[in-house]
Parts: sequence; structure tokens; C-alpha cells
Amino acid sequence: MSTYLVFSPHLDDAVLSCGAQIAVWTELGHHVVIATVFSEGNEAHSTQYARRRADDENAVRALNAVPVHLGFTDAPFRNAHYHNFSTLLLHETLPPDSLETAAAVGLRMHALAQEVQADALYFPLAAGGHVDHLVVFEASKRCWADSIPVNYYQDLPYALVPGWAAMRWQQHGASMEYALKMDMHPTRLQDLSLAFLKNYMEDDADLQASETQHAAQVSKLSLAAAGALTWKISHHTFNRRRVCVATTYLQQKINAIRYYATEWPVLFGPAEQDIENTLRTNVNDYTEIYWTLNR
Repeated sequence: MSTYLVFSPHLDDAVLSCGAQIAVWTELGHHVVIATVFSEGNEAHSTQYARRRADDENAVRALNAVPVHLGFTDAPFRNAHYHNFSTLLLHETLPPDSLETAAAVGLRMHALAQEVQADALYFPLAAGGHVDHLVVFEASKRCWADSIPVNYYQDLPYALVPGWAAMRWQQHGASMEYALKMDMHPTRLQDLSLAFLKNYMEDDADLQASETQHAAQVSKLSLAAAGALTWKISHHTFNRRRVCVATTYLQQKINAIRYYATEWPVLFGPAEQDIENTLRTNVNDYTEIYWTLNR
């Protein structure tokens, strides 16, 4: 059996993005470790983060995986600048003030991969440009030269915003190699019926700042990028992989998400049915999208 090591920026990202694939792996008898990088707040929020870590342990174990918390501090508590949607997300590149954190995270992730003898590594693509997701992506580059297979997952729910996954590849400096013809219609954030976009916005000023950043980034997006099957960064090629599973695995994913009691209503809406309504794109099956480094 194989050991899969999935790195989660926060205490929910891996389950939100990879929960169905994780359920498949563990059902087949594989060993899955989910390592959350930013699992700490500050002293004033210690009780809140203890509760969130407990929720994460329950969610991860519901998928029969093993939780690990690496103990790095969440962005708002590292730097007070990161305090709302427009300052935490929509970064085109990793802010310079986070380079030192990325170096420390890279060392810890690399050590953990050796410690658990991982057969494959999974990291966030950083769709949406959240500073902590970008830190983990930057840190993951340390593993590109190793022999362990490297994969990226499309961060949910951020990747549900039209264009955000393709835009992230372009912002990573990738060039498109192969693409299918697909329609993409980027729109204003406030016109999308995604709960997290409305719940995370602090006020009208935050909304307007976010819309301005989003519009500027969308204007640089190649509309053909939505259908990209392969991206290339320098001499590294990344191939898209669609994991299509039965809806029973989606249900296992939803059951795990429910353990994040303080988070899922903000991300998806107040009713538990909102989770499925947001994630489910068709009736007969469920798909998660990954990108595999082809060395």
C-alpha cells in the first residue's frame, strides 16, 4: 500500500479540496497523512484554534486519514496587514514579507515527507491567491527536484470562481502547452452566488478593493486558459488529471466537512445542504481536479 501526504495550508483546505480522493485512497487501504501548515493563531485566539484543531482531527479521521499540525502561525497573526479579503487573497505573487516563512515551511514539509516515507505529495495550487496558500506553493518547489511524485490540487471553494485556477497558473509564470476549447465567462465577484465571497468581505471598501484587484487580474487572463490540459514552468511540465468518483465519495467528503463547525457555514451557507449544492456539479458523479508534475 502507498502513503499519500497531503499538505493543507489551513485547518480545512485539504478536506475541502481533496476529500473525495482521500476517501477513495483510504477505502483501498492506503495510508493518508494530512499535514496542516498554519494551525496556530496568537495567544488571544488560542482557545479558538484549539477548537479548530480538534474539528480538523475529527474531519480527517472521518476520512480514515491521519492529521498532523505543523504549528506555523496564520497570516493575520504574522502580519496585521492581512486582515480582510482584499489583503489576504488576490495576491498575484508571494509577498516579499512571506519569503522567510516559505523557506521555513519548505524545510519542515521536506522533512515530514522523508519522515512518513511518502510515496506521493499533494500541495495547493493557490487558486485565489491567498497568501498562506502561496507560501505553501512556493515551499513545495523544494520537492520538485526529488524523486517523490508531486501533485497540486485546485483549492476549493476558491477554484469555483470562473478563471481563478487558470489565472493562478499564469501568475505562477506558467505557459499553456495543450488546451481544449472551453467557454469561460469571468464576472464580478459580487455577481457570483458563492457564500464565501459575501461572508468574507469585511465591508463595502473591502468589496470594492477586491473587485478592482479581480478585474485587473481577469483582464490579463487568456480565455483559452480555462481548457488548458498542460502548463509549463521553466522545464517543469504539469498535466491535468480529473478524478471522477461516485457520489458516495462526495458524501463522505461532505460528512467530513461538517466537522468544521465554525467554517462551513461561512464557506457554503447556513444550511448543510448548501455544502452539496456548492460542490456538486452533476448528478451522476463527482470530480476533483489535480495537476501532476511530469519530470
